[in-house]
Amino acid sequence: MRSILPLLITASLHNIGSVTAQMCGADACGTTVVPFWRSFSTGAVDHFYTASTIEFLNAANNFSYFPEGVATGVFDIQEGASVPLFRLNNVVLQDHFYTTNTTERDQFIAAGYTLEGTAAWVYADGICGSHPLFRLFNLKQVDHFYTTSGPELNAALAQGYQSEGIAAFVPAVGIVTEAEVTCLGPGSVGLSST
Repeated sequence: MRSILPLLITASLHNIGSVTAQMCGADACGTTVVPFWRSFSTGAVDHFYTASTIEFLNAANNFSYFPEGVATGVFDIQEGASVPLFRLNNVVLQDHFYTTNTTERDQFIAAGYTLEGTAAWVYADGICGSHPLFRLFNLKQVDHFYTTSGPELNAALAQGYQSEGIAAFVPAVGIVTEAEVTCLGPGSVGLSST
């Protein structure tokens, strides 16, 4: 059974989880990777991803999303050959969907999803030593799930998710885990400095 783990916000919040991307030519690759936070709502059965620490904390504090850590590293602005990773949401189905494909984006909008903007910047192809970001979908629960982890991919498949291939390529795999979360008590959500 999952419970929301409170976290501690520190003055060095921006540096938590930051890493440097692989350098294979700064012009093509970009240089600064930020966390792509992942949360899960058991009530809505929805995975939510954001490069915004403020959105990540707001989802935990105000919308009952369990903070799962960082799914991967992304760019929060366009760097090098990166492309937008669009975020869409269907409030009726309670499902967030992410894609780099503009045709797919437009098809989901036509099907009742709302475009919430660019969630992050990623690669369209496997350049600069990037890693695939796999997309899975559970039709029964109406939930899209994204991961760079082979074991997570296999676990999701075993739980009824279907593979939808590679959503994008990212410069870094998950970089902050649940083990780095500190519990401070009810009503306090933030990030650990450890």
